[in-house]
Amino acid sequence: MTRRRKRLYSGALIGRSLASARSRGPAAFAAFARGSGSRPPRVRSLNGWGRKMKLTEKLPAEERLKFFHKVIDGICGRAYPRYQDYNTIWNLTEWMEVLEQTSAYFKSTVAKDRSDEEALQPLDELSSDSQKAVVTCLKSRKHDIRHALIERTNGICSARLLDFDWQLKVRLTVSFLAV
Repeated sequence: MTRRRKRLYSGALIGRSLASARSRGPAAFAAFARGSGSRPPRVRSLNGWGRKMKLTEKLPAEERLKFFHKVIDGICGRAYPRYQDYNTIWNLTEWMEVLEQTSAYFKSTVAKDRSDEEALQPLDELSSDSQKAVVTCLKSRKHDIRHALIERTNGICSARLLDFDWQLKVRLTVSFLAV
């Protein structure tokens, strides 16, 4: 067995996305679902969040708020919720869908700087308890999510000033004085 296969079967699938885990086969997909530290992929669609997050209503009302906070913890670079803690509620495919859609919803809502009313508008299909839990999490953790998104963007490409032509600035200053 090659080193790569051993890594896949041992569950050390760190830094892989769901798509790559699915394409590598069932063992990799299961390793991803076990909570090996990987992040779910980005989801670009913004329509129909209520239908997409309808699966979160399988959770008891008192657990829903805790689940949303754990998802936000994952967005902020801490551990995402683990499948073992929720395997009695969702099967593996539902788990991956819930995790992807919930994290994508929080990211897109904070990234677009939506108000509470705008954030709740796409969630019309959810119960009032679920909507209340979402708004509570957004209000209390909006700053954390925004900071995590900014850090992730800065990690991709940090802007640095390599060289600045000071002579140009001097010339502009002199030309303003001459006029």
